[in-house]
Amino acid sequence: MIYLGDFAADTAQVNFSFNTRKADGTPVALDGGLLAVYKDDDTTALVLSAECDLVAVATGQYNVTVYITQESSPFVAGSDYKVVLSAGTVDGTSVAGTVLAQFSIENRYTGSSASGAGAVTWEYSLTEEGSGDPITDCRVWVTSDKEGRVVIGGPLYTDAAGSCTFYLDEGTVYVWCMKAGYLFANPDEETVAAA
Repeated sequence: MIYLGDFAADTAQVNFSFNTRKADGTPVALDGGLLAVYKDDDTTALVLSAECDLVAVATGQYNVTVYITQESSPFVAGSDYKVVLSAGTVDGTSVAGTVLAQFSIENRYTGSSASGAGAVTWEYSLTEEGSGDPITDCRVWVTSDKEGRVVIGGPLYTDAAGSCTFYLDEGTVYVWCMKAGYLFANPDEETVAAA
């Protein structure tokens, strides 16, 4: 399961990808996959007027869209949500009940500014592997814990140089990045130090 981040209440949709593989690592199709979304610790799936999109991109590769802004939206600030495979098999084995991702709606950030409230000005940059080109418009947030539960900065979006600036206290932090079409090794453990 991946934590996608803490989104604003007016977010239109949340997107993520997942893969299905055989035990030996070979990509294999999901058969009969259905999605459900659960709020907090509820055991009953949300009733959605706009169903989640589950789109096969290639064998064993899927893109998911959860529509947050919808008529009579069940998504509210101050809650966590889990996206779960409610049905389906992978290589003949049931995957029903598999939690694919978790996200929150305005339920994590504890600071007074999206940039953070610490004493150190700290810049984080993202570039393409190989070409070194900047990754622009990437959603970036920082947490004080590896599990991603305590957001201390962000979300911010990288600029034309692939950078964004946070104000954090010295110490170890965990950086999370999300942009459609990219796969990041979240979280990225970093050390914030005064210059």
